[in-house]
Amino acid sequence: MNYGRKPRVDAKSAFRMKSAVSALWECKIDSPYAFAAFRVVAHHLSDRKAAPPKIDYVFSRKVVEANAEQFRRKVESYDVLEKRILTPAHVRLLVLWENARRAAASPNVPRSGEDHTEEVANSALPSNVYAQLLAQANEQRHEIEADLYRRMASGEWIW
Repeated sequence: MNYGRKPRVDAKSAFRMKSAVSALWECKIDSPYAFAAFRVVAHHLSDRKAAPPKIDYVFSRKVVEANAEQFRRKVESYDVLEKRILTPAHVRLLVLWENARRAAASPNVPRSGEDHTEEVANSALPSNVYAQLLAQANEQRHEIEADLYRRMASGEWIW
């Protein structure tokens, strides 16, 4: 392979990649990054370890459709590889949500259907608190994103 040359993108390659992306969508695989990691690990565990996998080994309609079910069973192992940024407000929302979920599942609370769930949810996570934290989380996320874009524009490697 000649690494000094510009990669050539032809109509056939573009069509195959679009087809693979469509297959990801149809198979409800929302993280191409996690699927690629899954396929690279499969390649590494195979007998072909010496060379890196070819793009068709990782992304092609046939590969996606053939491996979608197996990937779904193992997605948690690969999905955590993606970078996620949680602001303090996001973390607070997650804690309140978990508290509401635990309260709703508590065996000490009598069950009365939908009213019970709504009552417990409102006591653990009132709508005004939720709206306020969500607004804060979005504001903090926009600030972080703007900072990341500034750093990338200046050529900094951020990951």
